[in-house]
Amino acid sequence: MAKILIVDDDVTVQLVLQDLLESDGHRITVASDGTEGWRLARELEPDLIVCDWMMPGLDGLEVCQKIKSDPKLAPMFFILLTAREEVGDRIKGLNTGADDFLSKPIETEEFLARIRAALRLQGLTQELSQANQQLEALVEVQRRLLAFKGDTTTDNSLSYPYTEILKPLGQAAHASRVYLCQNPPLSTGNLAHRGHSPLLVAQWSCEELKIQPGSDPSPKPAQCFSLKAPVLIERWVSLLARGEVIADVVSNFPDSERKILEQSGIQSLLILPLIVHGEFFGFIRFDNCTEPRVWSESEVSILRAAAAAVSLHKERALAEVALRSSEARYRAIVEDQTELICRFAPDGTLTFVNDAYCRYFGVSRKELMDGSVVSLIPDIDRNPIAMPVVTRERRIILSNGEVRWQQWTDRAIFDAQGVLSEFQAVGRDITERKLAEAAVQASEERFRQLAENIEEVFWISDPDYSQILYVSPAYEEIWGLERQQLYEKPTARLDAIHPDDRQAVLSGLMPLDRLDREYRIIRPDGSIRWIRDRGFPIRDEEGKIYRIAGISEDITEIKRAEEQLRHALAKEREIMEFRTRFVSMVSHEFRTPMTTILSSADLLEYYLEEWPHDKLDKKFQALHRIQSATVNMTQLLEDILFIGRAEMSQLPFNPQPLDLAAFCEGIVEEFQFSSTKNYTINFVQNYSKEFLSHKYHKPCFDEKLLRYILNNLLSNAIKYSPEGGEVYFELTCTETQVIFMIKDSGIGIPSDEIPRLFQTFHRCGNVGNIPGTGLGLAMVKRSTDLHGGEIAVKSEVGFGTAFTVRLPLYSRQREEDSSSQQVG
Repeated sequence: MAKILIVDDDVTVQLVLQDLLESDGHRITVASDGTEGWRLARELEPDLIVCDWMMPGLDGLEVCQKIKSDPKLAPMFFILLTAREEVGDRIKGLNTGADDFLSKPIETEEFLARIRAALRLQGLTQELSQANQQLEALVEVQRRLLAFKGDTTTDNSLSYPYTEILKPLGQAAHASRVYLCQNPPLSTGNLAHRGHSPLLVAQWSCEELKIQPGSDPSPKPAQCFSLKAPVLIERWVSLLARGEVIADVVSNFPDSERKILEQSGIQSLLILPLIVHGEFFGFIRFDNCTEPRVWSESEVSILRAAAAAVSLHKERALAEVALRSSEARYRAIVEDQTELICRFAPDGTLTFVNDAYCRYFGVSRKELMDGSVVSLIPDIDRNPIAMPVVTRERRIILSNGEVRWQQWTDRAIFDAQGVLSEFQAVGRDITERKLAEAAVQASEERFRQLAENIEEVFWISDPDYSQILYVSPAYEEIWGLERQQLYEKPTARLDAIHPDDRQAVLSGLMPLDRLDREYRIIRPDGSIRWIRDRGFPIRDEEGKIYRIAGISEDITEIKRAEEQLRHALAKEREIMEFRTRFVSMVSHEFRTPMTTILSSADLLEYYLEEWPHDKLDKKFQALHRIQSATVNMTQLLEDILFIGRAEMSQLPFNPQPLDLAAFCEGIVEEFQFSSTKNYTINFVQNYSKEFLSHKYHKPCFDEKLLRYILNNLLSNAIKYSPEGGEVYFELTCTETQVIFMIKDSGIGIPSDEIPRLFQTFHRCGNVGNIPGTGLGLAMVKRSTDLHGGEIAVKSEVGFGTAFTVRLPLYSRQREEDSSSQQVG
């Protein structure tokens, strides 16, 4: 809702315009003539003025001229109403300062459209003015701090130059009060006590707090503009000491803090920390007593830059204080006659040195007075009449190797006839001053770097992102594109988004009040960067979003570190799981056969002593147990060695021609002969015509690895099948591959465990007390991979499992000439 002033002597026109504008949601004030309009314009400061040209007394042109000549009122948008259509009249009006014309009779739609356009233009102008004011304030603060050569005034006040910088900062931030405070000479912990006041260094108060236009000119209550040192609350201290900013409306503060702030008439608050030499030194506080206004991110960023400038200035000032302190100590030394004083003849021969000179250089006066030539004064050949006094600085290395800086002032001494008789030189050690100056120079350099560089990208656009209103210089550094290109083509920023992220980013642009997204961009050089983009809506008086302000940050290094951390954690978990399974398996698998061996050995010893002849069955049974346990342990060690060689890519692979039918029948016979469990192996053979037509070419496989595959699959099928069950073993040979299919009707495998089935030491959760190591299927998988084949599994819990192994018919046939090879 805008404030609009209508100036017209025609009551009918007044009523018509007032009705139109009030129906459009504006606050209207009416003046009946130019004199009254001029008065109301000064009192009310409206956003827009609609003024008739032809009026008694002051006419429209005169009112316009008065307003445009007043610097405070000149920004008002001024529209002239006139029935005059001549071009000369319009030129005259524009020269007077009118911003627009409307002709009588007034067309309603055109009138409202012109008013809305004018108000939009006025709003944009004000926003631009505010942004310029803030940047100008920052530049002014930096200029004044750089120009200031000390930290105190002649009356030893700490406030200068800080008093001068608070006014532009307060005006740019639209604050009511601004404080610059310094921690008292106590520890930070003492500041944390509630109710403790810091040292007030400088202050500024807006005069409008005391007298508002059109209000009672009597002073407001003291709390409205009191500039006593503000109270520092415990919670605030911890936040500021960490370098964080405190910014919010008072209604959002905790109750205890809100009551303190409301007693001071504060409606919104912003506090910026001052960090000097890495320590919390003080703060700058902005109070708003007129409205609960929230400072935008861009405002806070600029004000933080100003606070950082103050911090760097303070570092430089402290260095200068240290320098002055050093010089004071030096003066004390001088007063105690510690200057290095010497005299020498025009040819450079020393004629006098004081004690301080001798002590400084570690030599005696006697040694120097034997005709020594002064070595530290090289200007004896200068014209002493033109240059009777010379002061210069130089670096020396003492006899102990220490490097020191000295300042020498030598003066030519003339006799009564004006003839040069000798030189007198006074030297001072200025090492500490030089070190302090170097510290000041380093501080100034850091200050310039901060003032000239902002890493993040600040941007402002309209709500639909069709126009970029502002983008900071860091955009060119991060995106690798020129800012002018973005102004001319606002979609250039979105065009740089990685294709895989573009759709997610575009769909995430709404809702406007929750913009926080991460995505990748592709720079012109092809490099990819990760960006975190946050947007903050700016609303008008009706709560509608008409601007989006945001900050874009390069988070590539953070993303890279997160990815590395994820990989490291996954690898660590994998190692820990492997180690746990290995220890558990080895402990269990070795404990069982060892127990069997020990118990069988005890029985054997017993039967050998007590029943040496008539208990042979017991003896053989004990021996069989020992042999069986030994075989199991040996097989377990072989399996572990197999896995170890496979993990190190050192597993031998020796493919040779093999009679598959005889090989498979032999394995089936071995199982049926050796197993004590009641089961049936149904072995089926299938051969394609193409395979049979080339039967004189035997397929090539590594017999040992193939035995690993079939033995483990058949052993598992028998082990997990019920007593009396049937195992189906099918061999299929085609022109290009051999297929082994082994199927049982056992307990089956849970579907969620199939992806981990071939991992080392993995056993399914439903195996119960059925023995096993978790190595068999891992060996099958690695043996299949070495043949260049593949393995598949189908299973249903309670109905059995089917494994299918497919191997190429001539695995590495072309390498069969080699006796063996190492893989990897």
